[in-house]
Amino acid sequence: MSEPVIVVDYDPGWVTTFQELHDRLKRSLGNMPHSIDHVGSTSIPGAAAKPIIDIDVVLKSAADIPEAIEALAKAGYHHLGDLGITGREAFESPSGPPLHHLYVVVLGAENARAT
Repeated sequence: MSEPVIVVDYDPGWVTTFQELHDRLKRSLGNMPHSIDHVGSTSIPGAAAKPIIDIDVVLKSAADIPEAIEALAKAGYHHLGDLGITGREAFESPSGPPLHHLYVVVLGAENARAT
């Protein structure tokens, strides 16, 4: 049986939580990403959401994916593959808070938010 989905009122602290995660990822990935974006419902001011921060690490080139996977592994992330979505690499976050989902996409790809 799956766990129920819990949606909560908007929390302005999600912005701070994302920034902390962004800074951690930036330290791990250096200048490799084009951007590190807060995506999903927690990124919409005022919107109710599942209290899980969704992050897209947007790479400049697909050639950077292996290096990103290695750097994220060193930071405690576990690569899960594309989970059935071609062009998007999913990662299980390190244990402990804050709860977040991390994806790596390539700039210009159909599933990349950044342009």
